[in-house]
Amino acid sequence: MPDEVIDLAARHVGPVGSVTRLGGGLSAASVVLLVGARGALVAKGPAHPREQAFYEHVRVPGLRVPGLLDTWAGHGCWLLLEHLPDPLPRSRWCADPQVAASLRALHDSPRSAIDPVPMPFQPRWDDELHDAGVEALDLSAGGRGILDRLRELSAPLLEDHAVISADTNALNWRVDHAGRPVLLDWERIGLGHPAVDLGISLPGLPSPAEAEQMVAAYGGDVDPSDLLVAKAWSLVEFAAQTGADPGRRARLDGLRPALEDWLATVSSTVARRSHGRPRPGSQPLRR
Repeated sequence: MPDEVIDLAARHVGPVGSVTRLGGGLSAASVVLLVGARGALVAKGPAHPREQAFYEHVRVPGLRVPGLLDTWAGHGCWLLLEHLPDPLPRSRWCADPQVAASLRALHDSPRSAIDPVPMPFQPRWDDELHDAGVEALDLSAGGRGILDRLRELSAPLLEDHAVISADTNALNWRVDHAGRPVLLDWERIGLGHPAVDLGISLPGLPSPAEAEQMVAAYGGDVDPSDLLVAKAWSLVEFAAQTGADPGRRARLDGLRPALEDWLATVSSTVARRSHGRPRPGSQPLRR
């Protein structure tokens, strides 16, 4: 971290006495906790241009995000952000009403809200991603066949229906002093179907019942089976990017024992619900 960032932080929290590297999730940026005599803040950098633009220009009523305290634009932009030490409790990881309401506020915002964001992220499930994900997941022939079918069904979910975060996993949420959920990490702010955010927000390999509960908390407009298809996409994307990262490998290995059974459950759930209902995206989403 540049010394200039520490000096800038000192204007907000006093002389910095503690510098602690935080996990930073799957981001390529460094995330550092700076503690001074008057408080603490988080420095993140070099910031992705999308995330920088989000914090500097985008406001979504009803969605709580970390406050931007300052920026340093030297060798790559660094963001000085509000420190939120409390993670979202595990008891709130599935279908929490306030989390669902926060996502609803994001999805209901007009696309023009992210006009300042350069090259908004849009989910993809192309051949390169699919082949890399299938190889990393090491599926049986039956599992690969199911994933091929889910890829076909995912196409409407990857279109630009609404503003999405695309990184809503439970570890990216904090709670503020009032207990309100706060969503971190905005490198992937972009456009897609709300099912993408809702599916990613469900931890692990969610059951059809958990998908239904999330949709109920969200307030409808999305079919629960679409959340499961979106979750399959996010799993393939995660697996495709695993590489030699030990943290990613460990998370992937933890899912392997139940993965093929989960894919079979998703396939049967989608098949049952696909009869007599419109394809995703064929109905207008509420704004």
